[in-house]
Amino acid sequence: MLYRLFDFAGTGVLKQCRRISQRNRRAAMALFSAALLFGGCSASGDVGEVRSAGGVRVTDLGAGLLTLEINRTFVAGDTHYVLSRRMVPSTLVGYNFVDDELVLNRPVVLNGEPTTGGRGMAAVGDYLYVAMGIEGREVALVRVDTRDHRIEEVERLFPPVRVVWDMDASPDGKLYIATSRQTNARVYEYDTGNGELRDMGSFEETPRQDARSIAATEDKVYVGIGYNAIDLWSVDRATGNRESILPPELRDSGHYWLYALDANEDWVAAGTEGPDARLAIIDRRDYANYRIVDFGRRTIHFIDLAGDTVYFGGGSGIWAYDIASETGEQVTTMPANRGLAYRDGVLHGGAGSERIGRYDIAGDRLTMINLLDHGVDSGAEPAQSLAAGGGKVYFGGRSLGVRDLQSGKLEVVNAPGEAKSMTVIDGRLYMAMYTSGHLVRYDPADGSIETLAEAPEGQLRPRVLHFDEPHNLLLMGTQADELGGGALTVYNRETGESEAFVNPLGERAIATMASGDGVIYVAAQRDGGEVAAWNPGSGEWLWRTVPLSGSWAMGLAEMDGRLYGLGVRGTLFVMDPQTGEVRETKRPFSWGGRLLAGRDRIYGVTDDQFFRFDPRTLNVEILVDGLDSRWFPNWPSLARDEDGAFYVVREANVLKVDVER
Repeated sequence: MLYRLFDFAGTGVLKQCRRISQRNRRAAMALFSAALLFGGCSASGDVGEVRSAGGVRVTDLGAGLLTLEINRTFVAGDTHYVLSRRMVPSTLVGYNFVDDELVLNRPVVLNGEPTTGGRGMAAVGDYLYVAMGIEGREVALVRVDTRDHRIEEVERLFPPVRVVWDMDASPDGKLYIATSRQTNARVYEYDTGNGELRDMGSFEETPRQDARSIAATEDKVYVGIGYNAIDLWSVDRATGNRESILPPELRDSGHYWLYALDANEDWVAAGTEGPDARLAIIDRRDYANYRIVDFGRRTIHFIDLAGDTVYFGGGSGIWAYDIASETGEQVTTMPANRGLAYRDGVLHGGAGSERIGRYDIAGDRLTMINLLDHGVDSGAEPAQSLAAGGGKVYFGGRSLGVRDLQSGKLEVVNAPGEAKSMTVIDGRLYMAMYTSGHLVRYDPADGSIETLAEAPEGQLRPRVLHFDEPHNLLLMGTQADELGGGALTVYNRETGESEAFVNPLGERAIATMASGDGVIYVAAQRDGGEVAAWNPGSGEWLWRTVPLSGSWAMGLAEMDGRLYGLGVRGTLFVMDPQTGEVRETKRPFSWGGRLLAGRDRIYGVTDDQFFRFDPRTLNVEILVDGLDSRWFPNWPSLARDEDGAFYVVREANVLKVDVER
């Protein structure tokens, strides 16, 4: 049966800004001083300056975005544990609600290797187990003694695991670990008693699937699958026998992830992501006996079963569904998109950044804690996009960092998602947002954020936002993560109208764009990707060419009747913009990046170098080396303001680069 539980109106966009506190600026300055002492770059909010030869002046503006982003929270005993996200090294925090005290606040480095956060957490006895990423794209299983908070690594997951999505403990003290598509949705069992790690095999039936959620009981393990196809497996812990128990209503509904999962002696409760979340409640004694509840929002992030009550929720609150009466209601507005736990009449939740909370159900008392106010420092977040103009530099991440170039002040704006690509036009910032696929405009004068256009359904991951000045068009190229392919969404700034084209270059994402002589050049992602010329006036595609066999273009730029590209494997190429014919190729880099046309040179950036090249000879000049930029998870970005200054990222800091003409 299908139960309609909730309908929701659209929510307004948060427009408040948070200024960096004096305490964080002092801490950042200490990091900056230490980094200079050891010859590195700062992660600070303050400004330092270095100079390099060859007419290049480099100014370190400091961190592009200082935040305390939360990856996962978990309640063990009286302590709410929090693991940071995207800070390197990641910070593990413990806050005791009973004593109102911060009991743990420690950056985690394992044998000299900085950690990068993680999602899997579970408790067995007096120990909290955390699956933590390592910078080399591996995952370590870490044990934390909840009595004295001693931290030690107990296992490294092999074959190398890039992501642990979820982890749960069985009643007899075994951990079950769900991994990403890089290991074919593999599941591991770790015996906390004897330290044995057992590979339970892959749960991927079609390519590119994640084991996204997991729950363990005394006799079964339940594994939620997602990304390219959704599924739910029941696995006998003793025999390893498995069967799919996913209700057919979920399999055929266009949902992409079995995102959240919990199980007790009677029930399995599973929640989906996209396009409209559903809650499935399955009888463990008879998997054919189930019910589906239509939640009405995009994602059920976490589930906790308490007897016959299912608590579930996300970023805007927690809901309860009573299985016996088949009724549901919202319990609290406390966010729970980073963790949810029911303990003895109290709900605990974690938000995406800075905040954790507890809600006493019987007393109707909500307590929210901002960890920054209790001694936890914010950190520099890796970049996802970069833009400059109007006297400001914009740094896209989970939030939006806005640095005023005159005062040096850094503000954090609560953006409606992650800006994957940005551009400044007439002092206002335009952002292509993940996961909504929206094109939005931010006005720094009044802090307003307005949605202008929307990519087609499923086109959630913008790859490039390009401004075509002659036609006053903004073009957003996207990738459909779950569906495959991509789309080109075109917004007319004069009329306010938009139109979209799905898979204009085949079933490939749109990687990059450039303009020249009334034509817009569009490049497709993935090996063998086309570059095509599109006339926005007539809507006609003039030509299509595959310029690089076994590669594709990450950057494009047009200058003086020639089209230049930079491939993903570091190859520069030159095309005739009239015909698409490839005239020349040269490989000066090991990896690709973005390009921008200057007055008489083409400028570009890779993960490690800011450069320019002579368009006649393709001879490359390195302007800034050793960027070691931590783009997450996007490709490197290059920005330029109206005064001609360039902006690049070194580690998580923004560098302003003035180049003599």
